[in-house]
Amino acid sequence: MGKGMTTGASGKGLRGITPEDLYRFTYVSDPQLSPDGATVAFVRTTIDREADGYRSQIWVVPSGGEGTPRRFTAGPGDTAPRWSPDGQTLAFLAKRGGAGVGNKAQIWLIGATGGEAWPLTDLPEGASAPEWSPDGARIVCTSQVRAADDRDRDEPTPPTEEGRKKSDVRVIDHLKNRLDGEGFYDDRRRHLFVVPVRGQERGVARQVTAGECNENVPAWSPDGQTLAFVSARHADRDYDNKSDIWTISVGDDGVAEPRRVTRTTGPCSGPVFSPDGATIAYTGHDNAPDSGPSTIAGLWVVPTDGSAAPRNLTAAIDRPVGAGIGTDSRYGTPADRPLWTPDGGGLLCLISDRGDGPLIQIDAANGEVTRVLDGPRQITNASLSADGRRLALAISTATNPADLFACDLDASGAALVERRLTASNAALFAEVAISEHRKHRYTAADGQALDAWVLTPPDFDPARRYPLILEIHGGPQALYGESFYLEFQILAARGYVVLYTNPRGSDGYGQSFVNALRHDWGGVDYRDVIAGLDWLIGEGSVGIDEGRLGVTGGSYGGYLTNWIIGQTERFRAAVSGRSTANRYSHYGHSDIGSFTGDWQFGGPPWENAAHYLERSPITYAPRVTTPLLLESQEQDLRCPIPQAEEFYTAIKKLRRANVQLIRFPGESHGMARGGKPAHRVERLTRIADWFDKYLGVREG
Repeated sequence: MGKGMTTGASGKGLRGITPEDLYRFTYVSDPQLSPDGATVAFVRTTIDREADGYRSQIWVVPSGGEGTPRRFTAGPGDTAPRWSPDGQTLAFLAKRGGAGVGNKAQIWLIGATGGEAWPLTDLPEGASAPEWSPDGARIVCTSQVRAADDRDRDEPTPPTEEGRKKSDVRVIDHLKNRLDGEGFYDDRRRHLFVVPVRGQERGVARQVTAGECNENVPAWSPDGQTLAFVSARHADRDYDNKSDIWTISVGDDGVAEPRRVTRTTGPCSGPVFSPDGATIAYTGHDNAPDSGPSTIAGLWVVPTDGSAAPRNLTAAIDRPVGAGIGTDSRYGTPADRPLWTPDGGGLLCLISDRGDGPLIQIDAANGEVTRVLDGPRQITNASLSADGRRLALAISTATNPADLFACDLDASGAALVERRLTASNAALFAEVAISEHRKHRYTAADGQALDAWVLTPPDFDPARRYPLILEIHGGPQALYGESFYLEFQILAARGYVVLYTNPRGSDGYGQSFVNALRHDWGGVDYRDVIAGLDWLIGEGSVGIDEGRLGVTGGSYGGYLTNWIIGQTERFRAAVSGRSTANRYSHYGHSDIGSFTGDWQFGGPPWENAAHYLERSPITYAPRVTTPLLLESQEQDLRCPIPQAEEFYTAIKKLRRANVQLIRFPGESHGMARGGKPAHRVERLTRIADWFDKYLGVREG
């Protein structure tokens, strides 16, 4: 357990946690330390049960640990706090309506001492990704821009000369034509805008990029004359996963010509200039020949002028950069950017390592790594004071969703005193019993060491035998570890032992571990998770009733659940969420199917049909006897609902197993983490009820 973290705990008189408790959760994210290191601004999100939505506000808390958090903005949709360089003003995004802007997010400003906020932008398509210029005189942001042949369906369509309405037919001529969570692309493109900040005046946003490409995650050079950003501008961008870091001069009033800095080898994100402006750090990968799109993300540096090839500073540690450990109890957490030390000699970044999420410092010259904050926990965001002597962090463990911490650093960058600043769910956790998991190491049949976590009921009795639920993560290039899962805690509260593992194909164990799954879905991964189950049963410290085993997972975890029940009759109940069953048809159904399929299944299905069908759970539907609950989201573009419909139809038609399909309208692939609260509660309830129906929770 991380420093300062306590379980809300297992004690007499505490009740079990339930799906309805979701409505009481508070999520904190995006901590931003003021330049002087004294104050942390952060996003605090709660659930509005009546509106069936979320309310986000900016809160502040002293970083010294001497004060309590307080609300700083009114909400209800305030996010992305960003301090001005002098610390006197806070910019943030807010959805507050207004003439001509509807409910799209705009940049607002508020003084550091509080008071009334005022709007800075009124961009027709809203604003995102705000960043202050080093002199505090401007803010860069991104916003979508409509093409001349506007086909937006949200605006009234003027009649044509003949009085006919404009067609509502969607014409698709790109391979990348949709994205889960956003929908189908139209003719809007995301570009960069620079907005002057002059007191409380509304700024006139100047568009500084244009064209058919999107630009994202802008960053200022130290002299305020150049912006770095991410864009895919190469000719084959519709057919690959590549993007580049670009720079553009913003000293002129017109639109300058961007300059490419990287070499178009793979995806890029999060550019940050070094303090002297000579180097840009970013995260991404280069589609290595033996790993392709499954290459683990690294921390790279490249000369700002593009005069040399990028260098991967984290290649030697063989761990992915970023906060990658899965959870269903996080909301609004932005992707973390690397942080330069003030002297430009090193960089701070997060990695995922065997289920832990530490913060490391890397020497920018030689790649030497030092662990700054470590232990069984996940750090999801980090912010550094201007002098480099204090950090603000969001940290979670298996028994507590993310809370805020501050940590002082000595002159060498080593961590000193760590202080907890928030206890966001203390009131709820004082009422409910939260179980602590235990990490174990087991060995697969071929000798590969694997990690497993075992969560037991809060009132666990070693003399009893318990029903067990095997949980399988999505991805497959994802991982379980030191993160809070409400679903797991609910199942434990109902009397189940919960087992979750990181089989081969998972992230956090190195590139060869990821690569082991290529061309072998349903093979080594299946053997690894079953080996974990066999290990736990044979190990004997937790009594397992082998007649009451359940299996569940979402996304890729849903695929493997579907696969497992077609290979064995050991499980008495299964729940498959947002899953795939027919890898052949998924290639065209999914927003990413044709990109992942080529690599993971050895080419497109018309070249390798036998392998696609061999590794498709629907091929083995005649073997399924396990009662199966399929849950899917009707707007899921990642694992679209026809996948669940195909599997449901096959099993229903065969009449060898009870099967039920539940459909959540208006929801996308990420519903379990950020969908409508009522849908999330019903999903959790139906999962637990399905297992209760077929497994029960009492011995006998």
